[in-house]
Amino acid sequence: MVNNFSFMICKFEDFEKFKEKAREFGVEEDLEQLKTLSILFFEAYPKYMIIKLVSYEGSPNMIMILSKEYCLVYPLVKSIPGVSLSKLKKESSWGESTFVAYCVFKCALEGYQKHFRMIDLEIDALEDSLHLEQIESTSKKLKKFRDLIDDFLHLLIRAEDKDMKFIDTAVLDYEFDLLLAQTRHLADRCRTARKELSLTSSKYDTLQTKKLNASIEKLTKIMMFLTIVGIVISVPNTIATVYGIASFGQNADQMQVIELLVFATLVSVLFSLAYLYNYMKK
Repeated sequence: MVNNFSFMICKFEDFEKFKEKAREFGVEEDLEQLKTLSILFFEAYPKYMIIKLVSYEGSPNMIMILSKEYCLVYPLVKSIPGVSLSKLKKESSWGESTFVAYCVFKCALEGYQKHFRMIDLEIDALEDSLHLEQIESTSKKLKKFRDLIDDFLHLLIRAEDKDMKFIDTAVLDYEFDLLLAQTRHLADRCRTARKELSLTSSKYDTLQTKKLNASIEKLTKIMMFLTIVGIVISVPNTIATVYGIASFGQNADQMQVIELLVFATLVSVLFSLAYLYNYMKK
């Protein structure tokens, strides 16, 4: 299906028809590969210019081919109310291509703003859940999106500086200024969101450190208990072993052995309790 703003501007819903029309006008570049490219693409040729913008939420990437004789757009984008194409045609020889570029840029920005709101909601949810895999996933997603917005901002700045053929921003000066301001604001929000995500990541690290410290403290208490038990058992066990030697034990007084074992056990217990008391005071 093809919709016409005028005889020079065509919007396509079917990508195959878009490619076919482009070939009719002498466009030889591989548009099929360009369609699946995950980054912004801009290239100016002698008779035309190709701009490809990344889309989100399952929408196909946007491609526009601008020239002085024709403008091709894929997929369908809505016209911007309040912009008079006939007036632009009178004010500039690039009025049609400027109109198409503005419509596509504005449509792309609206998609980027919507996608950022979804990322922002994910970041807010992570502040409560503190899930490591989700933090890493959202961080990668935000970085990729922020790079895309920086590229998009750079593209708009080039258009604003009259550095792009077939786009005359002077005929839509206020509209392009507003578009540029909104994109700069979105780029700033991406940087702010990145800082918030870094704080969330630090919060997660702090929480994990506390958990690790708690586990280490628990293990320390277990080892301390085992040490105390070992001390209590080892001392009387050593004495009993000595008196268990045949040549020595036969000459020993049994009552003295029992008293010595009891005394050694009490000393071990008192020493262990003193150690435990000093540990708890720290």
